[in-house]
Amino acid sequence: MSDAVPDPFAMPHARVGTTLRDKWHLDALLGIGGMAAVYSATHRNGKRGAVKILHPQTSDPMLRRRFLQEGLIANKVEHKAVVSVIDDDVAEDGSPFLVMELLEGESLAQRAAAAGGVLPMDEVLRAMEHVLDALVAAHDKGIVHRDIKPENVFLTRDGRIKLLDFGIAHIDDPEASGPRATQAGTPMGTPAFMAPEQASARWEHVGPQSDLWSVGATMFTLLTGTFVHEAESLPELLAFVITRPVRSLAELLPEAPSAVVTLVDRALERSLAERWLDAREMLMALRAARAQLARPRRDARTLHRVLTGVLCACGAVAIVWSAFASQAPREARGIHEVVQGTASRRVAAEPPPAAPIVAVPPTIAAAPERPIPVSVAPIAPQTTPPGVRPFAMTIASHAPVAPPPRSSAEPLQKRLFDRRY
Repeated sequence: MSDAVPDPFAMPHARVGTTLRDKWHLDALLGIGGMAAVYSATHRNGKRGAVKILHPQTSDPMLRRRFLQEGLIANKVEHKAVVSVIDDDVAEDGSPFLVMELLEGESLAQRAAAAGGVLPMDEVLRAMEHVLDALVAAHDKGIVHRDIKPENVFLTRDGRIKLLDFGIAHIDDPEASGPRATQAGTPMGTPAFMAPEQASARWEHVGPQSDLWSVGATMFTLLTGTFVHEAESLPELLAFVITRPVRSLAELLPEAPSAVVTLVDRALERSLAERWLDAREMLMALRAARAQLARPRRDARTLHRVLTGVLCACGAVAIVWSAFASQAPREARGIHEVVQGTASRRVAAEPPPAAPIVAVPPTIAAAPERPIPVSVAPIAPQTTPPGVRPFAMTIASHAPVAPPPRSSAEPLQKRLFDRRY
């Protein structure tokens, strides 16, 4: 009878529907990894959570110890971008498990795969800003993640970024007792995202800057759709990571802003001395790159608003001018008509000028009608006040041309009124 090879995926599926320690009911299988499986679960008090349970065939005491340490390390970071562990225990079959906050959404790896392999630059920068901020808090407490990759950066449905899986994280705690969990010469992590010192298992050199290399590799992959190094096999990939320099982001993404290229290229330097000094320095450079990336959009929006305002103002002026131009002739005609009508009414309303009254000396008024003399002739002596010229002489001196004789017997006074001077 031949020995049957156990199916490593049989047990994770068989656990669905069971209850761990009479408190966590496993509702559905979310994923299976090399060391553990993850389920959505409901506590007996109704609280929802994600249960991560170690595979039963994992009997290595060091791995079991490291697994339980994940909850301790994650909670020690105390950062909003780090998933929190709310419970830990051992199942009835002896498998240890952790209960973490249940997240709804997708990893950046899943998101990039759905988008054709790459993500928009601003989205990548925003996600890595939260990751670097979490690394600042972790590194300040002596914690190195050592497994940063697109699969471990999670985007929730409400837009939050979460850094997952502190399963192989290292905590620099001098007070910790027991053997070292990481043995020299044994590589640990995800080869495509491991720094050269981590790929060569030189753990004395693995530290916070190793996480920055992984952040750079994650950005490189999400922006270009390819790994930093492409190889045909795992040994070849590890050799490339250890010995080959990384190509610049500008080679695959020439349109990338210089600040983004510098951000990624410096994080992927083989030499620790040439990388970003720490997560805080890289975070500041990333925020500056985001500001540079957003500036053209702000300038374009500002220019659009200015041009829109100018066009609206020009349109308003044109409308007002058109209305004024069409109204001006009518107003001019109206004013002319008003002025002309006012003048006509004024002329019609004014009485004719009164005829001047000419005082006729009594001697002339009483004289019989006779033609006005044409030339100056002596007048019969009469009583005239001193200094007063006779009226006949006044008329004659101002009328050099004698009027034609009148046949009518009009009074002299009326004839004088009708004469035009």
